Amino acid sequence: MIRFICLLGFFISINYNLVGQDTIRIEDIFNRKSSKPSIKTNTNETNLDCEKVDEFTKILDDCVYIVESQYHLRKGKNTFGKDGASSFGSKLRIGIGIGDEIWSDPCIRTPWVDDEDFIELDGEYVAENNLLRLTGINNNKIDKIKPESFDFQDSTSKFTKIGFKKFKVNSIGLSLKFNPDGILILYYKNKTDTSLNIEKHAIMCSPTWKDNLGFVKELKDMNIIGGFFLNPTYSTGVATFKLAGIVIDYAADKLIPRRIRPVFDIPVPVSESELLDSEKNKKKASKVKSRITEIKNN
Repeated sequence: MIRFICLLGFFISINYNLVGQDTIRIEDIFNRKSSKPSIKTNTNETNLDCEKVDEFTKILDDCVYIVESQYHLRKGKNTFGKDGASSFGSKLRIGIGIGDEIWSDPCIRTPWVDDEDFIELDGEYVAENNLLRLTGINNNKIDKIKPESFDFQDSTSKFTKIGFKKFKVNSIGLSLKFNPDGILILYYKNKTDTSLNIEKHAIMCSPTWKDNLGFVKELKDMNIIGGFFLNPTYSTGVATFKLAGIVIDYAADKLIPRRIRPVFDIPVPVSESELLDSEKNKKKASKVKSRITEIKNN
């Protein structure tokens, strides 16, 4: 079993910056102390005690948002919705605050890409983002933001990054050094439930990493609407967590098997043979070759 700071009741904190404030530490959540745990890379995943999940995930709640991206159709100067609504379709995902932006699944930028109702129109209409609904996980406060007040920062990014003119974002820090082991927090919504009831699940895990994507078996659940992979660092009985990856199921405007995408690309390990070859090439390059010159008879 993976031993982790949450199960042992260590002091816990997540390193995130609120507007106008310094790093916030949330300590003594479990009111017990123990020695520093270790994470073993040869294990897969261990679920947190369900009684502790709520307390642990509350640390993130200030930085987490339910993001609903709505779109309408345009034909010439006219816009169209569906069944009397102002929007034709939407996508719902979980987003997290990073700096002044909210990061989420790529499908938030183009919620129409695999909408069958839109595809059936066969290019007769143009799809446009027309509304962003942000709901705070911690307070259920809903903000409706029009396109003129938000902007998708980088269309080529592996995540959707949403910038705002007025909306204030609570944010978490980024993990600058990738650790393949950590804690995965997943968010679930029943597709038949029209409310915004969200369930949370925390897993201590060592995902299988391949082609810069991570996998654990829990990602197969079709009710998942997003999640975050956190890396811990330890210092004198305090664990500080930073964002290391985001759960996605879209890439390059296409549906893909749900995976964890790291914030920064994972360094590819260099094999021993490659290191030896590299050293040999360096030696060859540094060796001064003898110059061959023609001998002329006088």
